[in-house]
Amino acid sequence: MKLNLLSSLSLSSAYLFTAADATYAVYKTTIAPIPGVDTSVSGSVVVIADTADGTSVGYGGYVNGLQAGLEATTCTAKNGCGVHIHSGTGCDDSTAQGGHYFADPVTEDPWVEARYSSDAEGNTEFGASLKIGTVDLEGRAFLVHAEDGSRVGCGILTKVAETDYLSAELDSLGDSEAVGAVTALPVAESDLICYMGFAMKLEPDLVSVYSDAQGLDCTAGNGCGVHVHAGTSCESKETQMGHYYSGDVDPWAIIGYDSTSADGFTTYFDCVSTGETEYDGKAFIVHASDGSRVACGLLGTGSDDKPVVTKPPTATPVADPTDAPIAYPTDAPIADHTHDAPVADATTAPTDDSAGTIASVTISLAGGLVGLLATLV
Repeated sequence: MKLNLLSSLSLSSAYLFTAADATYAVYKTTIAPIPGVDTSVSGSVVVIADTADGTSVGYGGYVNGLQAGLEATTCTAKNGCGVHIHSGTGCDDSTAQGGHYFADPVTEDPWVEARYSSDAEGNTEFGASLKIGTVDLEGRAFLVHAEDGSRVGCGILTKVAETDYLSAELDSLGDSEAVGAVTALPVAESDLICYMGFAMKLEPDLVSVYSDAQGLDCTAGNGCGVHVHAGTSCESKETQMGHYYSGDVDPWAIIGYDSTSADGFTTYFDCVSTGETEYDGKAFIVHASDGSRVACGLLGTGSDDKPVVTKPPTATPVADPTDAPIAYPTDAPIADHTHDAPVADATTAPTDDSAGTIASVTISLAGGLVGLLATLV
């Protein structure tokens, strides 16, 4: 099930945009009970900040030990079932934690509707992207709220070294001119991977079935997909292989970018539960609206040198996929690993947990995966 289709990122291709411009900072934290609170919550969270945009973040992870059977749509108490970055730099009490974290140019609380749902065991996986007006995240508190809005779990965000997260320059395939870049980090002690990236020189003016607008584009198998594949080479479709996952249901089947600009630019963010934990060296693929593979790069640990997209290289042509279009979404069982299926601010102006505009869509573990995407503003 597609769980978050929040339109939040504001990168634009109105100017010449290269991978050198696309810089991402990655943060992580471990969620633990707040001192003095009778709870056994635990979990792990990843946050990726778009430092080129300077205002947008994507976050995702899991938390266990929550109240069972919660539904985000019925968690109506103030901050009920909330998962938020707070302005404070400590977890000991509400003073240390601060209020919801956002800054100019964002003037209304973007965290008000950032909520989770929990399963029958009290576990949740969540993910979303928001424009919060700042990407100054080092040392900020990440809070988890109970159904009644009380604060039950907390962790302090720490920056991840470039050598400890994954990234890839995405080069064009076949006759395509599409290029881009992606940054990713697996969530500790889980099979989730969260990633943020961009692609350009795609088809213009697409509005996909993955978007809030539920457009009519990208309905073909793998249409507008952005996926990790099981292969370790971009040379051919055979070496790229199919979607990377374990289990009966392909989690990548409903993962894709929401839309493209008038000149074919898009941004995306997602967290996906794959059943796998090792992603180093795997192929990351961008698909066109018809499902064909148009850009590829191999995920690997970073360095001090940022990837730079230059003139698209010549590559071995890749045939369009033969997958028949499928309904969105699909839960048909798919064999492991080798199948394609349709996919996918720094001054602080914190406020107390308070009402504001809707900025996130709720997340659920019921389907065993999390999907969300960033789109153009």
